Amino acid sequence: HIGYDIHGGRVGKRAKEGDQLDKLLDRMDNPDFWRTVHDKTEGEDLVLKDDDIAVIDRLKSNKFPDLGYNPYEPWVDLFSQDKLDTPLVDTPEPKRRFIPSRHEHKKVMKLIRAIRKGWIKPRGEEKPKKPSYYDLWSSSGPETSTKTHGNHIPAPKLPLPGNEESYNPPEEYLPTEEEKMAWENADEEDRKLLSKKYSCLRHVPAYPQLINEKFDRCLDLYLCPRKMKMKLNMNPDDLLPKLPKPKDLKPFPTTKAVKLSDHTGHVYSVDSSKSGEF
Repeated sequence: HIGYDIHGGRVGKRAKEGDQLDKLLDRMDNPDFWRTVHDKTEGEDLVLKDDDIAVIDRLKSNKFPDLGYNPYEPWVDLFSQDKLDTPLVDTPEPKRRFIPSRHEHKKVMKLIRAIRKGWIKPRGEEKPKKPSYYDLWSSSGPETSTKTHGNHIPAPKLPLPGNEESYNPPEEYLPTEEEKMAWENADEEDRKLLSKKYSCLRHVPAYPQLINEKFDRCLDLYLCPRKMKMKLNMNPDDLLPKLPKPKDLKPFPTTKAVKLSDHTGHVYSVDSSKSGEF
């Protein structure tokens, strides 16, 4: 037994619950298995009645457990229904309701002392925040530092202008009439800058394709991704295997002893005598 009840009788040990196999057999054989619940307090299996199942179904559907309960019954005013000669409660008001509270006074003084010493700052009118401006194209600001942009890859630089793009190029860089005709007949995408000569820099006009070239440059930087390539600094000689020295491979033939020159075709096999005569 595991103890005693209120009357002094022994309380026997509860039977151990069956394993999963026993539950499976009970489910197949017992028709009331679906309405059987296990009471852990008493250690017994209880079969629910139809009324108990109806109460559970009503609770699952968010209804009142009692089927005959009406939540919309007329309300009965018990206190103001009948006029009474004497009040229900005639207790005199306490004195503390007519004098200031000492507890509230201590709390207010504590807050005043904290405000005077600067421990608590009263809420004031919030000043409107000024808009912050920064240089978008700056290369030294905190937004463009290497710490925040660790994977930043600089864009490739444009090639520097040569003698052909000079406003006063040498005579050998000036195009001939045939080159001018070929340049005019070529496609716009295949055309290169045609060199022209001016007497001074003040006579150089504005470049008409400046905006188009800058726009194409921005498109290339925006649409063409860039990535880092790891360059291996290796010695090509390290890739070749190290061959052993010839003197370490001895013994092997080093001199020519016999030369056979009587054959006229290919030699596929040779049979020699042990004595060395033939």
